Amino acid sequence: MRRPRDPRFSEATEFEVAVQRSLRELGWTARLTPRTGDFGADVIAECGKERLVVQCKRYAAESMIPFKAVQEIVFAQKHFEGSLAALVYSGRLSSQAFSALNKHSVYALRLADLVIGCELDRSIQGRIFRQNAECLQILSLRAEWNLRRETDKRASRRSVGAVALGGAIAAIIWAQGHIGYALLVFLGGLTLANSFGGGWRLPPHRADPSDADVARARDWLTEFGL
Repeated sequence: MRRPRDPRFSEATEFEVAVQRSLRELGWTARLTPRTGDFGADVIAECGKERLVVQCKRYAAESMIPFKAVQEIVFAQKHFEGSLAALVYSGRLSSQAFSALNKHSVYALRLADLVIGCELDRSIQGRIFRQNAECLQILSLRAEWNLRRETDKRASRRSVGAVALGGAIAAIIWAQGHIGYALLVFLGGLTLANSFGGGWRLPPHRADPSDADVARARDWLTEFGL
C-alpha cells in the first residue's frame, strides 16, 4: 500500500532541497546524493571535521514512517563514514523507531527543527546563541549556590540556637533533680538542631562554577547587552 505524501512538497526532491537549504543556513556545506545508488542517504553535509548523513522521508501527517527508514539511515551513516546522522521526516514515527534511532544516536527531526540554536546548528549565530545560553546557565547556577550558602548559614545559626536553648532548659531541669527529663530535653534540642542543619542540597553533578567562569560569563553577556 502506497503511503500518502506530504502535500506541501509535490516531489520528494523538493523536501530534500528544503533540508539542504536549511542545513546550509546552519553553517553546513550540504549536497544532495544521486537519485539512485544513494545507499539510503539523501543529503551529505560537512562542517569542519564533521560529516552529517541525512535521510529525508516525506509523508502525510497521519502516515507512519516505515521502520525500514531507520535501518537505511544507520547503514548510510556507516557507508558514508558519517560522524553524525539524522532522519528528517514529516509524518509519524513509532515508539520502536524512536528507540532504534536513539540506540544508534541518530537525530529524529522535523524540517521545522532545523533552526538557529538547534543541536545541528554550526553557524556563527548558533555559536553566539549557545554561548549566551551557557553563560546564562553559569550565572543561574552561581545564584543557586549563593542561595544554598546563605540557607546553610541560616540553618547553622538556628542549629546553634536550638542546642543552646535545649541545653539551658535541660540544665534547669537537671538542677531540680529530674535527670531523665533533662536528658530528654537535651536530646530533643539536638534533634531539632539536626533538622535545622539539613540545609538545601543541589544535585551533586551541578558543581559551583569557578569565579573565572562567572567573570567570563558576565563579560560576554555585558558585551551583548544582556
